Amino acid sequence: MIITKDLIDHLANLARLELTPAEKKKYLKDLSSILDYVNKLGQLGIKGDSSLFNTKTTNVWREDKVEGCTVEERQGIMQSFPDKEGDLLRVKGVFE
Repeated sequence: MIITKDLIDHLANLARLELTPAEKKKYLKDLSSILDYVNKLGQLGIKGDSSLFNTKTTNVWREDKVEGCTVEERQGIMQSFPDKEGDLLRVKGVFE
């Protein structure tokens, strides 16, 4: 893809940026060099070469387990909670 001054103007308009002529020239050069590099990477021909990617992953996190508590622990939690309604514990809302 060829980067043109019109494309830079279009991108600046989409991003709601007001660029000076010097900035436009700089971005034209920078974006062109980035796309040239990406194009070179695309020519390496690595499609389907799975040796470049680590696909053998292991779960390093603990397993999720549902664990209950004793009746005494539950009563202690319920008694120490500042705001409750019946068996429900009320917490402050995160969203307004």
